[in-house]
Amino acid sequence: MNRLVLLALLSGCAEYTLHARNQSTDTSTSTADVHVTTPPFSTTRPEIPPEPQACGVPVPNHVDLSHVVWSEPGVHFYVPGPNWAFASAFASRELEGLGTEMDLRLSPSYFLATALKESFAGCSDETVADPLHPEVQFPRTVLSDYDGCLQLESTTAWTEICRMYPNEIDCDRVGHADVISSLDQGNTGRDNIETGMLAAAYYNTFAYAMIGNHGTNPDTWMASATDPHAMAKMVALIYNRGAWSGEIDFVLDGCAASNIEDCVSANSIAWDYVDAVGSYIADLEAAVDQEHCYNDDVHLSDVHDFLDALQPMFPGEDWSPIHVAAEEAFLWAALGVDPAPFQTVAPWVLEAIDIELKRDVHCPGAQLYQWYSGDCPAM
Repeated sequence: MNRLVLLALLSGCAEYTLHARNQSTDTSTSTADVHVTTPPFSTTRPEIPPEPQACGVPVPNHVDLSHVVWSEPGVHFYVPGPNWAFASAFASRELEGLGTEMDLRLSPSYFLATALKESFAGCSDETVADPLHPEVQFPRTVLSDYDGCLQLESTTAWTEICRMYPNEIDCDRVGHADVISSLDQGNTGRDNIETGMLAAAYYNTFAYAMIGNHGTNPDTWMASATDPHAMAKMVALIYNRGAWSGEIDFVLDGCAASNIEDCVSANSIAWDYVDAVGSYIADLEAAVDQEHCYNDDVHLSDVHDFLDALQPMFPGEDWSPIHVAAEEAFLWAALGVDPAPFQTVAPWVLEAIDIELKRDVHCPGAQLYQWYSGDCPAM
């Protein structure tokens, strides 16, 4: 059945039922059928779902990496599952919402590259083999579990997130162990890759703004930088060494017209980190340019699982309408088919979540000033 015929059948229905979670503001969950009498189309969407783009959501997949990962050469990167695809894409999308506050933009490749460097993408008890290459599977790296897939440390990065975003993340109710650590997966059922990547987006927004405390407006500097991955590499440097590192000054003073790693202390931990993450990003972005993006079939249940995994980070959010909106977007884009290819449904599902989720990533101007006498780049 073609898309037009199926769309006509769907749009002829006056009422339809969405399966959604009936959730309170704590972390308990139950399921219920929510009866909706409006048609399954947003007024901002086209009448007919457009044909999906190969990389409309630029999550790379099946990439041979040119740089070693944890000393292992010839690593083949693959997306470990739909939760990783949704998590990296949503974290990237949240930064797009910064608008005129700052120019910080990080693609899904940045978040995936960070996970490769920090944990070899092996922080989950349920990591599966590459479906196209069954002999390939990321190793289980239990030593990285305490600080999670992206190694957001409890006494540094998490502390800054709590300081900068008290109105978004209630750290009196939400702890590092709840949303960052990959420990105790048998009891929690979560490796926290979803909240870990989103937390990294929050932290990197703070970190990027802190470049201003080195005497340089980051937006102005990035606009003149010639390294095509200057922004991601600079963020990676701060992510690894901290917002006060002298390595930041070396880069600002000497590398606007060269590769970022050229100004980082040779053979240092910082150089190794920036060199590796930069190389991963270059390979992953090249795959996107060649339209090698994640497009496995995803189920509606994968969308609900993704939202359930985000919920511990924002226990005060009303999650029921978010589930409803995300499900409606999935069914509209997929013309009622479940499962459907990721690229068919993900743009619309992510848009629906972004609209309904009340908390979002933003430059924390007031807190920057309170704690560090800093400010947002555009202020």
